[in-house]
Amino acid sequence: MKRLSFPNPFLHTHPAVVDINEILDEQASTGERAADWIATAVGSWRFIIGQSIVLGVWALLNVTVEVAQSRLSRKFNSRQAALLF
Repeated sequence: MKRLSFPNPFLHTHPAVVDINEILDEQASTGERAADWIATAVGSWRFIIGQSIVLGVWALLNVTVEVAQSRLSRKFNSRQAALLF
């Protein structure tokens, strides 16, 4: 069986590769760090689900109040109900 011969390994004579993200993080200003933190928090699934729950509860409370008021006054104001959503 014939043996495979490999060429000599490539010599890495260049300087070490630097992670550009680490350099940019070190050079970031306080405002840029704050903006990154806010973007991370607001863009998370936890925030999106929480905001959706708050919005759903708010809409449910508005509909409940509108229905209760319409029962008291015997009329349903459709224009106000349209503005709820």
